[in-house]
This record gives sequence, C-alpha cells and structure tokens, in this order.
Amino acid sequence: MNLERLEVKGKKDSYVWIDVVKPSKEELDELGEKYNLHHLALEDCLSELQRPKIEDYGEYSFVVVKHLSYNHKLSRSQMAFFVGKGFIITIHKEKMDFIDEIRENKLSPGSYKISDTPDYTLYLLMDRIIDDYFNVEDSFSDEIAKIEQTVIRKPTRKVLENIMKTRRELIKFRRHVSPLREVLHNMQAGVMPGITKGMSFYFRDLHDHTVRIIELTETQRELISGVLETYLSSASNSMNEVMKVLTVLASFILVPTLISGIYGMNFKFMPEISWRLGYPFALCLMTASAIFLWLFFKRKQWI
Repeated sequence: MNLERLEVKGKKDSYVWIDVVKPSKEELDELGEKYNLHHLALEDCLSELQRPKIEDYGEYSFVVVKHLSYNHKLSRSQMAFFVGKGFIITIHKEKMDFIDEIRENKLSPGSYKISDTPDYTLYLLMDRIIDDYFNVEDSFSDEIAKIEQTVIRKPTRKVLENIMKTRRELIKFRRHVSPLREVLHNMQAGVMPGITKGMSFYFRDLHDHTVRIIELTETQRELISGVLETYLSSASNSMNEVMKVLTVLASFILVPTLISGIYGMNFKFMPEISWRLGYPFALCLMTASAIFLWLFFKRKQWI
C-alpha cells in the first residue's frame, strides 16, 4: 500500500489528508481501526462494481465516484472518499496525476483564496474528475464525426462494428455519470456529515456540470443512432444498386437466350430452319433486342 499523509493548514483550522493507493483488505482494516471507519464502507472501497453514491456514517460521509477516460474504449477507475471534521481520506487502486498536482498546490502557501477545509479538497478532486468527463465527451464527438464521414463514403461492415461499439461505450459512460447527479444534489444541500453549507455553491456548480454532461451524452446517443440509421439506409441503397445491375444484366441475357431457345426447338416445318439467312437473322434479332433493352433502360434512367 502506498499511503501519503498531508497536514493542510488553512486560515482557520488545519486538517489531515490521507491518500491511499492500491490497499489490501488487511491494510484497509488497519486504517479503519485507526480512524474508526465502518467495515461496510471499507469493503466497498475494494469493489470496482460500486455505483457513484454518498452515504451518511454519522461523523463522516462516504463518497464513491468513477474517474473516466476514453481512447476508443471507456476506461474507469473508482475513487472513494471519507470526509469528516478535520480529515479527508482518498482511496483508489491506480495512481492519478491530478491528485499529486492538487497535493502539491496544497503545500504551496497562499495557493487558495478561501480557508482550506476537507470538503473543499473533496470539491477540488471531484471538479477535476468531472472536467475529465468533458474530455470524454469531446472524444466521443470526434469519433462520431469520423464515423459519419466514413458512413457516407463507404458503409462497410467494419463501420457498423464501430457504430455499435461507440454506442455501447456511450451507454456505459451514461451509466457511470448519471448517479453522480443525485450525489452532488445531496452534497449541495449541506446536510451530509463533513460537508458544510458554505460549500453548497461549489457543489451546486458541479451538479450543473454533471447535468450538462448527461444532456450532452443524450445528444451523442441520438447522433450515433442517426449514424446507424444512415448506415442502414446507405447499405440498403447499395443493395438496391446491386440488384438493379443484376436485373439489367439478366435482362440482356434473357432475351437472346429466349430467341436461341426458340430456334433450338428444330421443328420440321419451322420456316427459318431451311432458310439460308436464318442464322444471320437470329443473330441480328438478338443484337437488335439487346440494343432495344439498352435504350429502354437508359430512358428509364436505370443505367
């Protein structure tokens, strides 16, 4: 376990920030005994399947959020926070650069204009996490734009796979972000332990950002659904063009085959059989019928 302890001195009071990276169950149990943390909350820290939430444990609040990134595939990492009077504990399995940046700023005198508090540190961390959500939205926008261009030029099966994959990742993204709206609503109410009413404006701002992200995600889902419809329409048009070509070719072959079939019946009293110019006449008839069909299809704008 990588554990870093930082004592932050604000204008009024000081508090402790403990950052824990990739702890084991035994190490979490030891940390829980030292800071009187509930075992159920500690168990949630080890599970990556938790949805974003905030829980009241009397003297402190327990918060779970997801840090998300996207590079053709959505990656997630869970962060858990214990925030109470005089302390904040952050627990995560992967090292995150923005946490180090915030910790370094905390060590710089005069970095922040308001009095530092544990819930303000929680705000700073969640603000960076939500900012990364906007980066994910931008990545989705770029990918959907590329897919749209490809669908128009060449709607291949691989494009369909990309559409379905992007649609699936968007659904995952929304599933991780949507519960955060309720979490921030409870935070801005100022009724949770460790979160003061003076921070309501800050968490309300994060709540507004989250609502905006959810709305953007819905727009992206509508866009990718529209791209899917465009793909299906393009594929259908391509199939129609193929069928049209095959129909034209079959028509060119059918009439000469019909004529040759008639003259292949070899009836005794068929006039053209004993006619000296019968064979050239049949060839000319086939050629004339092919020319007629070509002119007919051309006039109908089928070719």
